[in-house]
Amino acid sequence: MTLSIKECAEKLHRAKNIISCLQAVDTTDIQDFVYLEIGTCFKEDEGLSTYVAARFLEENGLGGKVFSHEMIPEHVEESRKIVRKYGQELLSRIEWVIGNSAHTVPETLKKVDTVDVAFVDGGGHPLFSLFEFEALWEKLSLGGLILVDDCNYLPPSPAYEGRRDYGKAQLIMPFLMLMEYINFQPGVIAKKIGKLPDSAAVIEETLAITTMTPFMKELFGNDRIRSIASQFQDMDFAFLGGNQLVIGRKKAIARLRNDNPKLL
Repeated sequence: MTLSIKECAEKLHRAKNIISCLQAVDTTDIQDFVYLEIGTCFKEDEGLSTYVAARFLEENGLGGKVFSHEMIPEHVEESRKIVRKYGQELLSRIEWVIGNSAHTVPETLKKVDTVDVAFVDGGGHPLFSLFEFEALWEKLSLGGLILVDDCNYLPPSPAYEGRRDYGKAQLIMPFLMLMEYINFQPGVIAKKIGKLPDSAAVIEETLAITTMTPFMKELFGNDRIRSIASQFQDMDFAFLGGNQLVIGRKKAIARLRNDNPKLL
């Protein structure tokens, strides 16, 4: 029994966002499409992300690979059973990697030139998610997307006793907010468009604000920090489906928004 991408989207609500991200990537010049996920899908009612990514490559005649990272060997075996059930021929397209993502993800990234779609759905420790996001961003293709799951409130856990209002993205969100500040603070806007906003009231209010607040001047006064920040100036993000965060370059997010007008 084979499940097509269309059937997965219709039957499995959690598969829709993965499919949206896969379909939003312009594959015109991509020969080897790379999908990397952290957290293997081992339950049929939870989106079939591993299967869906491999089926996407097959249906679109793309080369490439699905790299599925998982800490628990039993989950990998369950994932294999799902793929055998719905598409035995897809097994050769998937490489399951067992181990701690802090070690396995960097090793996998050494094998590929770029990553086109990544799905961060490992454990609920925000520090791991931040590490995974930073590693993936360095290898993300120009039109690539990173989807982070479970960005809704999670209660404290023994492993992470801090707040998790944004779930797995708790430590990613402050980083994104800082990038937002850098990209849209008044001095940058004025420099980009050559003028300040048209509204007289807005101009007066804007001129009253220095290029950066004292705290931000202190934070970004360091050359090294400014250098790091500059690498993320083309970044954009949106919430997809309420509890999933998608991150990419501005053009990639704009392309995704065109297909999903309800993106937050």
